[in-house]
Amino acid sequence: MVPEHGDDMPLIDHIAVGLFRPSQLALSLLAVVAQRLLPQADGKGRIVAVEILRNISASAHLIREGKIHNIYTVIETHAREGMCTMDTSIKRLYLQGLVTRAEARRRMRHPKQLTVGTAALPTAVRVGGAGPADVSTTK
Repeated sequence: MVPEHGDDMPLIDHIAVGLFRPSQLALSLLAVVAQRLLPQADGKGRIVAVEILRNISASAHLIREGKIHNIYTVIETHAREGMCTMDTSIKRLYLQGLVTRAEARRRMRHPKQLTVGTAALPTAVRVGGAGPADVSTTK
């Protein structure tokens, strides 16, 4: 488990700052999990957003070759295998009404992703709602 280091330290930096040679890391790594606590939309506590990288052949190859900057492509293309970027996790929390749009935009590396695939969504999501189907509009 990787501790939270703030918004400026993404998962790939945690991998790059290692104690192992890339070949050793590629062989011994099982997974990398980064977490970030976000204030809940209702103001009653915090909720965790996670970024998960599993060591599959594609990620091991990139680590071995020192091409850590391409890790996010592996995470995005292998979501069905349990991987998730921080941006995807934060976007899900927003769509579920668990974090505000402003907070999501502030914490995401690429805040424009918040509107990709959600153009039809209204600007406000009710707190505690079930997600996009449970939406109220504010204009």
